[in-house]
Amino acid sequence: METLSCHTGIGAIIIDSNGAVCDALAARHQGQFGYSLETCLSILEGLKFSISKGLRISVVECTSSIAVNSIRNTFPLSTVSSFISDIRVMCNQLGN
Repeated sequence: METLSCHTGIGAIIIDSNGAVCDALAARHQGQFGYSLETCLSILEGLKFSISKGLRISVVECTSSIAVNSIRNTFPLSTVSSFISDIRVMCNQLGN
């Protein structure tokens, strides 16, 4: 993730079980967000992208333990709660 001026850039790489790149995503969103929100936005966009491409996802990796804990807990942080809800819906659509 890279935050420039009033835009936030996010990216995701989809790899198979052997580590080969299957697809990649880069997107730019208007606005500047905190690290946890940027991370949740990246996860959400990656899941949406995977669903739209019909890719089966078994693992999502990120470097933010706050985002991971928010997704796992039943009461996510208030600033990211709407993103967390969407992430959970996307994971259910992927069968995870």
